[in-house]
Amino acid sequence: VDAEDEESLKLPLLGLKNEDPEPIKRLKRELQVALSEEDYGAAIRIRDHPFMVLYTEIENKRSEGNDVEANILSEELNKAIQESGEADEA
Repeated sequence: VDAEDEESLKLPLLGLKNEDPEPIKRLKRELQVALSEEDYGAAIRIRDHPFMVLYTEIENKRSEGNDVEANILSEELNKAIQESGEADEA
């Protein structure tokens, strides 16, 4: 893995937040482990998981001050999690 790939994996969303849905917390923990083990292939797969893609978009909207769009995307994420059946996994 070249330095550019490694740099693209340094995501601001690694920190666990109490309000994060359980599947997001699980994915973040898996991503932390993959990065600590320098398993960049696994880290990229986790980063590109549909829930993480949506979560990243939500965080970006919040950081831009676009809370309305972030809330809409957050509802979309929660709906996707509910529909996936992963909502109850802890």
